[in-house]
Amino acid sequence: MGREKDRRVKGNLQPAGSSRAADLLASGTSFGFPAAVDAPAFGASGDWELNNAAAEVKVLFKRLSKRDNTTRVKALEDLSTYVAEAEVESVNEFLPAWPKTYNRLSTDADRRVREMTGNVHLALVNKVRKQLAPHLKELIGSWLCATHDPHKEVARLAQTSFQIAFPSKRIDVLAFCQSDILRFVVDNLMHQTPETMSDPRFTSSEDMKSRYARVVSSALLMLASLIEQLPGETLDKEAATYDELYENSKFWKLASDELFPIRKAFYAFIKIASQERPEIVSSRLETISVVFPGRAFSDKEISNHGELWEALLVFTSTFPEAWILASKRKLMMPKLYSFLRSGASGSASVVYPSLLPLIAHLPREILLNSEFQQEFLSSLWAGLDAVSNDKAASSHLIVSYLECIFFLLIQCRTEASLSNQETFLIEVDMFRSITAYLYPNKAVPHTLLESTSQYIVKIGLNPQIGATAIQQLTRKLAKTVEESLGLVESGTAINAEQVSSSAPDLLESIFRQASKTEIPNTVQTCLSDLVVDLFTKAMARMADDEYLVNLAVFTRKLSESFPKLLFNTTKIKQTLLHFAVVKLHKLAENGHKAVPHMLDIVVMYISQLSSGENDTFQKCWNSVMKVIFSLQGVEKGASLSSVLKEVHQAHLQHSFNLGDAALDAYIRDLMSNGLGDGDQIAGQDVEDILAVALMCNEEQALLTPETRGSILQMFQSTLTSFAKEYLYNASEPSDHSDAHAGARKVSSICHIIDKMLAGQPQQMSVFSSVAPDVLTLASVSPIENNHLASETADPAEAKLVRDLSRTHKSASSLWTRMTGIAARDPDTLASTVKTVSSHWTMLMRDPYYCGGLDSLTQQIQSILTLAGPDQNARAHALQSLFQDQVSWREESAAYTGGEITLSILDPILSTSSPVRLCTEVKDLHGLTKYARLTAVAAKIVSNVGIEVLGAAEDGSSGFGWVLTELLRMRVVCDHAEKLQIESPWGPDAHDISEETRQTIGVVLNQVIDVTPERHNLEWHQNLAHLIKGSGMEETTGEERADILSAAVASAFASVGSGSDYRKVLSLLFSKIFKSENIPSACADVWLDLAVEGANGELAGAVAAVMVPSLLSITRAESRQNIVSQLLNQIRAFADCESAIASAAGPLSVLNAVLGLYESKDDMQWGSDSVALTTLLPSNKAVELLRRVRGWYERDGAIVSADDRFRLDNEVAILVEGIIQQIDVGINLGGFVVALCKYWIHSADIATPAGQVILYRSLNVYSALLDAQHAYADTYGIFEGIKSETQLDILNLFVADGFKETKHIPLPRVRLHMLLADITARTPEDMLLRRDPFSELFDMIYMPSAEVQVTVYGLLRRLIAEHVQAASLRIEMKAAKISNAEDNNGQEVVVVPSQDDQLPAPLVTTLSRDVPKWDLEEADHSLATGTLSADPARNDMLGYLLSAMALFDHIGDATFDLKSTYISHVRNLNIVPQLLEHIFTVFGVGRSRSPFDLARWDIDHYDVTGFDETSPVAFPLLAAHVYWKCLRNVPSLVRIWWAECKNRQLTIAVESYTERFFSPLLIRTEVDIVQQADPSAIEDLVIKVSKSGNEVTASYTVEDATLEMVIRLPTTFPLRQVDVDSGVGAAAAGGRAAGISEARWRAWLLSASAVIASQNGSIADAVKLYSKNISLHFKGVEDCAICYSVIGVIDRTLPTKQCKTCKHKFHASCLFKWFRTSNQSTCPLCRQPTF
Repeated sequence: MGREKDRRVKGNLQPAGSSRAADLLASGTSFGFPAAVDAPAFGASGDWELNNAAAEVKVLFKRLSKRDNTTRVKALEDLSTYVAEAEVESVNEFLPAWPKTYNRLSTDADRRVREMTGNVHLALVNKVRKQLAPHLKELIGSWLCATHDPHKEVARLAQTSFQIAFPSKRIDVLAFCQSDILRFVVDNLMHQTPETMSDPRFTSSEDMKSRYARVVSSALLMLASLIEQLPGETLDKEAATYDELYENSKFWKLASDELFPIRKAFYAFIKIASQERPEIVSSRLETISVVFPGRAFSDKEISNHGELWEALLVFTSTFPEAWILASKRKLMMPKLYSFLRSGASGSASVVYPSLLPLIAHLPREILLNSEFQQEFLSSLWAGLDAVSNDKAASSHLIVSYLECIFFLLIQCRTEASLSNQETFLIEVDMFRSITAYLYPNKAVPHTLLESTSQYIVKIGLNPQIGATAIQQLTRKLAKTVEESLGLVESGTAINAEQVSSSAPDLLESIFRQASKTEIPNTVQTCLSDLVVDLFTKAMARMADDEYLVNLAVFTRKLSESFPKLLFNTTKIKQTLLHFAVVKLHKLAENGHKAVPHMLDIVVMYISQLSSGENDTFQKCWNSVMKVIFSLQGVEKGASLSSVLKEVHQAHLQHSFNLGDAALDAYIRDLMSNGLGDGDQIAGQDVEDILAVALMCNEEQALLTPETRGSILQMFQSTLTSFAKEYLYNASEPSDHSDAHAGARKVSSICHIIDKMLAGQPQQMSVFSSVAPDVLTLASVSPIENNHLASETADPAEAKLVRDLSRTHKSASSLWTRMTGIAARDPDTLASTVKTVSSHWTMLMRDPYYCGGLDSLTQQIQSILTLAGPDQNARAHALQSLFQDQVSWREESAAYTGGEITLSILDPILSTSSPVRLCTEVKDLHGLTKYARLTAVAAKIVSNVGIEVLGAAEDGSSGFGWVLTELLRMRVVCDHAEKLQIESPWGPDAHDISEETRQTIGVVLNQVIDVTPERHNLEWHQNLAHLIKGSGMEETTGEERADILSAAVASAFASVGSGSDYRKVLSLLFSKIFKSENIPSACADVWLDLAVEGANGELAGAVAAVMVPSLLSITRAESRQNIVSQLLNQIRAFADCESAIASAAGPLSVLNAVLGLYESKDDMQWGSDSVALTTLLPSNKAVELLRRVRGWYERDGAIVSADDRFRLDNEVAILVEGIIQQIDVGINLGGFVVALCKYWIHSADIATPAGQVILYRSLNVYSALLDAQHAYADTYGIFEGIKSETQLDILNLFVADGFKETKHIPLPRVRLHMLLADITARTPEDMLLRRDPFSELFDMIYMPSAEVQVTVYGLLRRLIAEHVQAASLRIEMKAAKISNAEDNNGQEVVVVPSQDDQLPAPLVTTLSRDVPKWDLEEADHSLATGTLSADPARNDMLGYLLSAMALFDHIGDATFDLKSTYISHVRNLNIVPQLLEHIFTVFGVGRSRSPFDLARWDIDHYDVTGFDETSPVAFPLLAAHVYWKCLRNVPSLVRIWWAECKNRQLTIAVESYTERFFSPLLIRTEVDIVQQADPSAIEDLVIKVSKSGNEVTASYTVEDATLEMVIRLPTTFPLRQVDVDSGVGAAAAGGRAAGISEARWRAWLLSASAVIASQNGSIADAVKLYSKNISLHFKGVEDCAICYSVIGVIDRTLPTKQCKTCKHKFHASCLFKWFRTSNQSTCPLCRQPTF
């Protein structure tokens, strides 16, 4: 046996050694790759390369060889995961197979494949590191190719992997693999084609070209990278390969390849080659220049132009002779000219900045050639047409054009023989841009003027070019302008209108550019001479002809641009004087249009006159005035406005007199007829005229003092009268014309005053009196003015809104100006603030002021801003805002106090004062003055800062009491809302009310936050001392240490004025003691104060206010001590009969200390963790109750009803707390029971006090129900009175039900909720005996979910009894009628009576108009805490519960009664409305996603668990109602769904039902069939297919099988079931058993009708089918009409027999026949024998 042969390598190739590659490896984590075997471009990995690989890897590589891209991408993803998770040894096993796979996939046509290949390769590099080294040479070509992939992610992955592999020495890697890289490059550039690189059989032509372009372009970039990075000696090692490549003409033809990525890559190569290795190009320049730059200008691909022009500039700068060589075979310049005329083929930003460098490197024989210069510049300028729509491109072109001219001018100066070309460049090429601006025949680029001016100056200032050029240019320009304007003798004007405007602008722009140099220059000199010459010639040419207007415009614009140059020239001054005195008036007499322009020139002239030229000025001024007043209408106003503005801005010498009688009279006329009226003169002109006239000083006064005074007086009166008429004390005008005129006039006046103050701030004192009206106008927007700016389509109204908007805007601007001026002068500031503050107070009191709260707030905030840091001004503004506390109480007098029933919600409100009806007039926004005052004050404090409430710096008292009043308003609104009475806010002001309440809450929190002293004992002691020292009287005049102390003291002083202040104080204390950091000693201070005042009149208030908020931080020992003190006080009352009534005070304090006061309002107290038995032991509790019993045993001890109420209230609270935790013994237990019974029986529910005592006694009764089980012996007597008392409570519950469910006071609702809770425990026999059926339906819409649920629970118990009675009644009636016959022997068909239909109360509740309630809106209400303010939820709950009651009737009824009920429901059309409400709650068919029922059971629902605050409560209840609807009346649901016109809704309902309801319904139906009584379907075999939703019923007769199949659709019951015969042998139907096809189909139809029309179940259909078959075979005759034994409608046998033909019929079938045929004969024999 010989030795084992060496393993053969595929292709007999040997792997290269890795010693050299190891040299490239860096230490640590770096590594390199040695040589590897070469691989064909399209090889698949050999099996031997994967011999050692894992099986799953082999599968992956096999999938990589597939053609499907998705398969390969998924395989690469799996391979990437495998590489990341596998060990290095496992990965090494398939490394030999990877290079070929990588080479093939890294250039794939699909981007996803390339990207995932890069991911795998990166993972391999990270994993195997050095182990990949033997395969480097096999990988390097494709690897580097991938780094240049056009897809960024593919290139990034390749670059990242390469950087990780070679963190350093990358140049050495390229040198080491140079031959392999070149082999890859040469192969792809020279040998590959799109067809050889891809398989044409499986690749589209587009993909083949894309792959070819990508690989070839990458190869070119690889070649460029080698040239750029490798040193020359390294490149020379492969010189033969490089030369072979460069000598191949195919390589250079790539510059014009049809695929643009290849051309782009070639441009990059030629640029690098020209820079780094110019010898490559120079030796082949003649060959290269043919294609580059020979064909460069033919490339239209915009994305290539960047690389192209970079390469072109580098190439031509390195090899200028290439231009000549390129033109030898074929002229190249025409291509450049064509390229420029095309607008640079869309690459303006690249091409135009490159033109100057391009021509700078041209050979001089080309550059200085006149033909080239002319063609080049003309072609470049022609490109402007192509880029005219691109502003940026146009700008680039113009700059490039001008800089090329500048460069060529300099070049031409180098040779004297080129003077003609220089002249051509100036007079033709340069002037081309000037002509384009002077005669714009299209849109002129916005940079043309600026750029042209810059380069004209640049040419004139350049020493190489000299002054000759600018002189030539100005001569040419002068000639052009003169010819255009007709200034040349016997000349005709050409384009005069254009040049008259553009030429002055051009001259001014050139002069401005030239003036940027500090030293006078030739350009300025030439231009000045030109301007003077043109102006002189134009003035000399002035004549009354067609050119006059253009000349006037030209001279006016020259005058505006060069006033000093022109008007300081003697000759021009003489000319203008003569013109003004002689010619101007003549032109005006002829009504020439040039007069306004000439007037401007004359005014500009006289504005330049010096003080010694008075005569000249007066002559010109008189002439100007004479000319102006000879004009008419608008032209007169415009001219006068322009002249006066110019004169005013010129700041004339004091010796000049501007007075003119005609002008004075004209302005008087304007005031009377022109102000605000734009028909005769433009409004802007009027404003300018008046503003200038009023601003002129006394020496140059335009107006007489009388005229000036009358104008100012008119301004003031107009502003005031307009504000009074339309803003405050407003009444709606019958005609808007006055409002239009007034608004325009006021707007003009504001503009005039604004302009005056801008020019002369010192006149502020003149207009200070109008400041209030200006501020008002600035603060009232047209939208707020309900009278003047209503939303209407009336054009007059719309125009008025626009006028008012302008007035508002102009007034705002004026107010800004006035405040800026006033702030600079303390005296002006003080007077202005005082004036506007007083005016604001008047507006606040005016109910007819049309501005809303925003307007009032904006005004007072503006006043405060104006006052700034000035203490006096600020104090005056704040006093106007807050007024004093007496004023607040006067305004709130109508809302003082509250009904005593509020103590049901909050025990501290145990007293009341009469609630007076508000008679105060509300403003236009529905607000009282009290509401306005509160809202504005709250906003200001919130916006400006709570510092405004503090004491002033001068030591004066602050406004801490304002916080008390703000909180009181909040309490007043809360009480009004709870009592459903009128509040200070109108019915349409809910949003404002809520915003104000939130703002007050924010202010309170801010005050608490800035008072850290409340954590200190000293602060509490000082405040308590202050309160005791004031004797509970108001202390607003005393200085407070802080805002919070002032607010507490103010509330304490006012606590005797009503329960509102008690609630305010309770809120303040709850906020003060909310922090956990307050020491318990602070609470002791207030507890002592409470005990001290327990015997006083305010004892209840003190206890209720302070004690509950202290419990969370009070020590148990302190509370026990307080309890002992209070018990001692109570003992004293027990010994003195006359003072028993006063015991309520200490009792209230005791109840509070014991923690028995529970606030059920939104202001919760701190939680109490100390048990009652700890504070009040059993012995003390028993003793206390004995004393209480003694009070009630003394009949004469309490004589006052108020005293009786107070004592009963406190005793009830105390008793409720004691009996829940303490066994008081049988004697006292009897007393408690008797007292509770007495309270319940004697309570007068019609009175507020009676309602409160009833509420307390019911709480005691409820506690007794619980205590009876805990202490049975103590309360044995309770069982004897419970039945009687329970009936009384039921009667109270029913009697207190509200017919009208709107505006029910919340205390009454809370009382009814307690009644409902106890009534729910009513025994069955008592409820049936009382039977409050109708009364309960009247209560189903009560505004309390607890009451509604209780009502439904009681109704549910009654409905079962009512339905049972109705079913029995209808069955007995049917039995009685079935044998009855009339006198003719006919049986009687009786229509169901009214008693057999749905109860009238139920029908009434279901017919109620309930607004649709959106679940999304409800969720928002829950999130924002506004759910309690939404009565719609109770309406919806009542409606859904009524629907539940309806289905309770139907579900409990017998067949006949159920049919009657369903018929009644159909006639009332109840179901459609019900379904619309249900789907609205679900959100089905809406834009949002419907409610998801996937997590909930909908077939069972416990109504008693309904929680209205839960976001799922209503959807789940609605879901159960819909379930009941589908179960009880599916046919009515189906009819509604089929007839619904809203296609979107029907689709959504079907989808929603199919998803959540149909599966459960189908399962329920199938379960009922499976659980059916076998006796009802004897002889039937039932088979159920739950997966197929099928029920099969088979009946076997001898060898025949009768089979019925019921198939339920997935959207059951919206779509009908399919009832048919079985399959196979059963498909024959009834024929196999001798049954006719008609009879068989009738049986199937009857079974189908039971489900589809009769609202029956699948089980009912099966039972009917069973009975029909069994009775048929028993010989029972079928109905001759329906061919069924059992009637579908009434489920009876055919009993009506024809006396002639003897056939029998169902009564219902016969009745239908008589009704539809209008005959009473037999359907068969047609004889009237029934």
